Parts: sequence; structure tokens; C-alpha cells
Amino acid sequence: MQQTLFSADIKPRILSLLEEANESITLAVAWFTDSDLADGLLKALQKGISVRLMVLSDDINQNGRVDFEQLASHGAKVFYWDKDQNGLMHHKFLVVDKRIVMLGSYNWTHNAANHNQESAIVFESETTAQDFLTEFEALIPQTTPSDFNQLSADKRIEWVDVKGRLRARIQELHFLVAEKETALTESQSLLDQFGIRFRQTLAHWLGEFHSLQTELARLVAQQSQRRSDQEIFEEYQEQKQHFEQQFEKEQHQHIAELDETQQQDIKKMYREALMMAHPDKFHNEPEKKDKATAITTQLTIAYKANDIDTIRTIWNELKAGIAFGIEHCTLDDTDQLNEWIAKLEAKLQLLTNQLASIQQNEDYKAAISNNWDDYFAQTQAKLETQIQVLKVEIEKRK
Repeated sequence: MQQTLFSADIKPRILSLLEEANESITLAVAWFTDSDLADGLLKALQKGISVRLMVLSDDINQNGRVDFEQLASHGAKVFYWDKDQNGLMHHKFLVVDKRIVMLGSYNWTHNAANHNQESAIVFESETTAQDFLTEFEALIPQTTPSDFNQLSADKRIEWVDVKGRLRARIQELHFLVAEKETALTESQSLLDQFGIRFRQTLAHWLGEFHSLQTELARLVAQQSQRRSDQEIFEEYQEQKQHFEQQFEKEQHQHIAELDETQQQDIKKMYREALMMAHPDKFHNEPEKKDKATAITTQLTIAYKANDIDTIRTIWNELKAGIAFGIEHCTLDDTDQLNEWIAKLEAKLQLLTNQLASIQQNEDYKAAISNNWDDYFAQTQAKLETQIQVLKVEIEKRK
């Protein structure tokens, strides 16, 4: 079982997981103000389900709509994390019955449910669930109030499992890296499609503009004999050649048209497939990593071309376990685990920077904020004006 969820689909899935719980619920989340989700925990407690939750001890939680004392009075073990003393506890994971895990960007708040763009993944893995339970339990000594001092010495040692915490962090980073790579691919794909449509729609006017701009620069350079003017001419000449080559290439490039349902399906399948076959999951298994790299490359090419059939085929194979599934980190050396974490964190930062760079691109801003046909019409009008100006300047130079 694996599900990838976004925004409005996350809260209903949390409620269903709480309702379906048979034995235990463990939750670590920075902010918890959604009273509907608190009611879900209360109902679980009333059925005899063991509930543990960890939240920040800050004003947002203390002044929110969730009555943590009520939950505690019904048997929940509530742990408060002091961020001023220990730094920010920024986990957002849920473990149900020691086998089902949900993790992602989603705080249990009204803003997350009603206003934010959020994502989460739900999957079943007893091994990974235990890693997150170990991480939760290792944090307990830094919380207040805490039952930690009442535990036996053996239980304390079992809970303070450094390797378990490191593996849990690796699992979390795998999700975050895959999520960021998906966002990067989606943004780049949108930018590419916008650029192709832009050049195909305005090819006549862009071609004439580049030709006239180059011709005017040639005349200026010829008449002035200045090296700076010659360099400007050569630069415009290169721009003209680049446009012509790019346009020629894109004439043979086909991007399938998808309806709204197909767009949602291809996005969902791409995200899930990327999570199942991400190369970083196979850090110490070179053969599997090479295979995963080939699969993700094929996925990305198909996604950019809107090739929903290829995406669906790969997705079905992955879901059936033909290639890969969600696998547990098998490294056992602490130094290796820390090295892997450092690499994943560096990759996450690199992807974050790359995504920010794309989102600051003026073409990207135009692609997400405008009706494309209206934008192209406005650009055509500007080009027509510039073309007339260039023609006048060229006549003056002749």
C-alpha cells in the first residue's frame, strides 16, 4: 500500500487512519490546532487505542482549538517540546498500529487543511514504522511532561537508538528529495512547454525581429567601424542563429495534449513512481541504483512529453513490485548513515536552489500568472511595434 496525497486529500486520509487504528497511534507534529483531528484522536482513545503525541510547547499550540489536557485525561500521552531549549522539533509523521506511516509537509492545523499547499505520503512498512517510533521515543527525554524517568533502564536504552533515528531521518529525506525533484520537473516542464508554445505561436514575428535587429546592428558596425558595435552585431547574429536552430528542432517535437483528468493522473503516477524508484534509496547497492536511475530518467522524459501511457506502464510495474518498492535502509555503520544524510541534505538544498531559480525566471512567472493566448497576443503587438521601429532605423542607415 502506498498513497501520495496533496492538500485537500490529506485531512480526510488522516481521519480515516485514526478511525481504522486497532492498537496504537503515535504522532509527532510541530503544530496541532485542528479540532476535527483532535476529535479523531479522542474517538480512538474511547475505543481503547493507545495514543501518544508530541507537539511544540509554544503559543500557537497553547492558544489553539485543541484541548491537550482533555486528550491526556482520556489516556493520551502528550509530550511538549521546548523549541527555545532544544531547537525546533519539525517532524510531521504519524505511525498507526506500528506498521502504517504517514509523513510529509502537513502540520495538523486549520491553515494546512484550508489554505496551504501540502503533500504527504502514506505507506505500509513495519521496519520503517519502527524507525519512526524509535525516533519519537528518543526525543521523549527532551520533552515535558515526560514518562521517561519512570521507564526501566533497559527500555531507555532500547528507545535511545541512534541508528534508528538516523535511518528515520534518511527515510524522511528520501521523501523530501523526491518531492522537491518532482516540483522541479513540473516547473521545468511547464517552462519548456511555455517556451515551445511561445516560439511556435510567434515564430513569424520573432524571426522578423531577430533578422531586422541583426541587420541594423550590421549597418551600425559597418558605418562606425567600432569594435564594440561589431561585438553587438556578432551577439545579435548568434541570437538569431540560436532562435532558428531551436525553432527548427521544436517543429519536430510533439507534446501530447491532456485533458484535466489526464493531467491529474499523470502527475499523481509520476510522483508515486519517482518515490518508489528513486536512486538515492539504493545508496549502497550500485546495480539497483543504476537501474533506478534508468527508470527515473525514462519517467522524466515521458512526463515532459505528457506521455501518460509510458508513465502508467512504469507506475504499474513498480506498484506490482516488478522493479522496486519502498525499501528500508540497510546500512548499519553510524558514520555511513551520517555520510548518507549529509549527501541527501546537500542534494535537497541544491534542488531547493534550482527550483527557486526557475521560479524567479520571468518566463516562468508569465507561464503561471497569465492566460497564454492573451500573453502571446500582447507580445505580438509589442513585436509588431518594435519591428516597425527597426525598419525605420534601417532605412535611415541605408
